[in-house]
Amino acid sequence: MKKRILFPMGLCVAVSVLSCGCSRLLDRLTHGRESRNLTQVSSSPGKGTVRGQLMLPSPSMSAPAALGTADVTVVLVDSSMRTIVSRDGSFVFTDVPAGPHTLLAEYSPLWKACATLNALPDTTVDLGFIFVQKTGNITGKATLVRTTDHSGVLVRINSLDQKAYTDSNGAFVLENVPAGTYELTVSRAGYRRRSTTVSLGPGEHISLTFMELDPV
Repeated sequence: MKKRILFPMGLCVAVSVLSCGCSRLLDRLTHGRESRNLTQVSSSPGKGTVRGQLMLPSPSMSAPAALGTADVTVVLVDSSMRTIVSRDGSFVFTDVPAGPHTLLAEYSPLWKACATLNALPDTTVDLGFIFVQKTGNITGKATLVRTTDHSGVLVRINSLDQKAYTDSNGAFVLENVPAGTYELTVSRAGYRRRSTTVSLGPGEHISLTFMELDPV
C-alpha cells in the first residue's frame, strides 16, 4: 500500500518523513488544499511520487498568491525529469528514484524557487507550498598559486549545476541564484579543489572571501 506524506516547506529546506500518530497535524495541513485538484497519479513499484504547489509571496504569508500562469517548468536538477505546472502552480512527478533530489523552478530569471527533498519508494511526498522568491548574485575571487593568469577556474554550485569561470584576475560571478544554502566548489585541472558553504537570502548579493588554489 502506498503511503501519502504531507509536509509544507519553504525554500531549499529538506523534506523528511512524518511518523505515524500525526493525524491531527495532517488534518490541519490538508485543510484548504482541496482546490488543487491534481489528478490522482501513481508511480511504478519501488519509485516515488513528488507533488507540490508553487506560490508567489505576499504581505501575509497566511494568504499566499496563486502563480497565475502555466508557463513554468519544474525540474529535478540531478535527473532529466521535468514537468509543467498548472495555472494554480500545482505540479506532480511520478516514477522518481528514491533518494535526495534538488527541485528548481524558474518563474523568471529574477524569480526562482528551489527545494531539496528525499524521495521514498512507494510513497507520495507532498512538498506543500514552495515560494518563488527573488534571486541573488554570488561574486568572489579565486586565484592560482605561482601564476599571474587566473582565468579558467571553474566555480560551481553543485546541487543546481550552475557554474561560472574566472577571468584573468580570478574574479567570477554567479547570477540569478535562487535563495538557499549551497555547497560551492572551485576547481581547475592541476590544482587542489576547494569547497565552501554559501547561504543566500532572497534578492541578496554576497561576495566570497579570497580563495587560492594550490598545485597538486
